[in-house]
Amino acid sequence: MTMRYYALDAWRGVFALFIMLTHLGVAWHGYSTGFIRSTYLFVDYYFVLSGFVISTAYASKISNYSDFWSFIVKRIGRIYPLHIFMLAVFVGLELVKLLAAYYGHSPRNAPFSGDTSIQSLITNILLIHSLGIHHILTWNYPSWCVSTEFFAYIIFAVVVLFIRPISEKLSLLSFFALMLLGLFIIISFSPLNQDTTYDYGFFRCLADFTCGILIYSFTKKHPIRFGHFRNLAEFGIIAIVVAFVTLAGRSKASYAAPMIFSLMIIVFYRQEGFLSKILSSSFFQKLGDWSYSIYMIHAFFIINITERPIHIIEKYFGISLSKEVVLPDSTDLMPNTSVITDLGGLYQGDLLVLAVVVACVLTARQTYRWIEIPGRNYLIRKFGTSSIQNSVSPVPAKIE
Repeated sequence: MTMRYYALDAWRGVFALFIMLTHLGVAWHGYSTGFIRSTYLFVDYYFVLSGFVISTAYASKISNYSDFWSFIVKRIGRIYPLHIFMLAVFVGLELVKLLAAYYGHSPRNAPFSGDTSIQSLITNILLIHSLGIHHILTWNYPSWCVSTEFFAYIIFAVVVLFIRPISEKLSLLSFFALMLLGLFIIISFSPLNQDTTYDYGFFRCLADFTCGILIYSFTKKHPIRFGHFRNLAEFGIIAIVVAFVTLAGRSKASYAAPMIFSLMIIVFYRQEGFLSKILSSSFFQKLGDWSYSIYMIHAFFIINITERPIHIIEKYFGISLSKEVVLPDSTDLMPNTSVITDLGGLYQGDLLVLAVVVACVLTARQTYRWIEIPGRNYLIRKFGTSSIQNSVSPVPAKIE
């Protein structure tokens, strides 16, 4: 039976909330802090963890074309239903805008244009929208990582199916070469260093994902125990992660993300310390369960609970609820200023942020129950082989 990494899974839920916070354009106490401004780096944790747990579950289970197909169907079943559901929600919003325009109300952005064009809708449906095809993030913008990771899954399965039977060392060398390739591409071409998404995001994912695979191979052969220092190791690596995220930002130091999060996985995969015990509690496990939903729906809440209502109030009631701020992490390739929601004080902003986060988490609970699980099970029943239909137990530390 495959081991379930409870602590690592819980961190996914925690990090999903921090990723949401970095996207929230609201004047609150955390907005301009170096840590919150840089929590985009937690996406790299997702990628590294995915490589680690995919290897745990499937490194020795893809030996023929039937296994290969079963693996692909499982992965599609895991990521696609919620992706398509959210895409449909955003299409619905564009139709509302189209209807409003028909009746004389001019929306801020023309419907089905720019980042919500028909062309990008097609690429989103095909899961190729973040392979360097577009020059911007499109539709449900967090889904860029779903696009890149799906193709990382395919590469993993191809290597395991065709190269691993020849030599396990050769397969590991292949993954190592792919990791170096990913790092080389983003170091050489990414304009914002590790913060690359629609342009070189696939290579960012590839570097992280294969790093997770290599960490799995290493820990399998060389199990690491911290013994009496397990609590020190857990608190220590969290301190390192917080310091790294805060200081690295979008500098060249951000390239160390896969290494830092690999260390975190090495510390927590044994789940023996005090923090691991806390993370294994029901609350954090549910947060881990809902993390993919939190990640995939949070843009909808940001747009429709903060940005769009504020724009409507300002436009029709003449009340100013936004301000222009100087970004603390501006670069030559990023705007120096941004317009954010300002309710007149940071504490009011704190309450708005809390309301948006709570609403997102509660909704994520429902999309996990009514979209993710039924969608996954339906696709597995419909397209999976008999072996996969008889084995739909969750992968450890559920993968996004």
